[in-house]
Amino acid sequence: MALTTKQKIKIAQLLSGCVRTLRRGLRYSDDIAEVTRKGIRWRLDLREGIDLYIYLLGVFEWVTVRAYSRLIKPGDVVLDIGANIGAHMLQFARLVGPSGHVYAFEPTQYAYDKLQTNIRLNPYYAPEITALQAMLVASNSSALAPEIYSSWPLRDDKDANEQHGGVMKSTRGASAMTLDDALSRLGVKKVDFVKLDVDGHECEVLEGWTTIDKYKPKILLELAHVGDDAHVSNLLNLLSKRGYQFFKVGGATLTALQIDNALIQSIRAGTSYNVLALPAAKDQVTSLAA
Repeated sequence: MALTTKQKIKIAQLLSGCVRTLRRGLRYSDDIAEVTRKGIRWRLDLREGIDLYIYLLGVFEWVTVRAYSRLIKPGDVVLDIGANIGAHMLQFARLVGPSGHVYAFEPTQYAYDKLQTNIRLNPYYAPEITALQAMLVASNSSALAPEIYSSWPLRDDKDANEQHGGVMKSTRGASAMTLDDALSRLGVKKVDFVKLDVDGHECEVLEGWTTIDKYKPKILLELAHVGDDAHVSNLLNLLSKRGYQFFKVGGATLTALQIDNALIQSIRAGTSYNVLALPAAKDQVTSLAA
């Protein structure tokens, strides 16, 4: 049985305590670590879940990194929607190379500041990245949410969500725009790959992307129970209507997912997992995992 996000955080809390105690024994004065992992420089807060994963394992969500590393090619254009501290953004920049580009969207000041720091620490990859403090919404009349989940602290926090342990942070300074408008303003001519992980706002992002058929990108998205039983089914339906098929992340090959009530009901409160949504027929995409 898959661990819930809350259970994963409990395990990470124990690891965080051990790592921080060891660092204090080595005379490090605080819980901020500036390190190089797999050729990427990071400034990490070891009291935060994403940061600790990178510090200990070198990457965040290594199974997911392995999956998209087989799909993203030099010269590709990638959208990182819900970039947080840049955990995947910098991996994307390395994969697309100087001939490609990554557009990263993160609405909270808290995560966006950390993302910008990590970009500055990697001047070799920085030219391939355009980062915006923006929230992608369904229409131009949509209001900017004042707070969004962007912190998963590895300590007791009275404001943490009961199911997934996240803490909301302010979107002060962010813009609200549709993805249609964002791509137009940025002059984006093609989109090859999208990472979409915005903690329950995925449907709004897709509703604001009426030109998705023009690009037909591969999409990595998180399926999560976010308090609305209809969220996952609505998200899958939006992409299914666009001709997308869904595949499990992990393993040596891509495995098609059967979209039915059993799948939707398997995503319990506090659990989530990533899937690939691909626009091609199954027999055309399984080879991409080789």
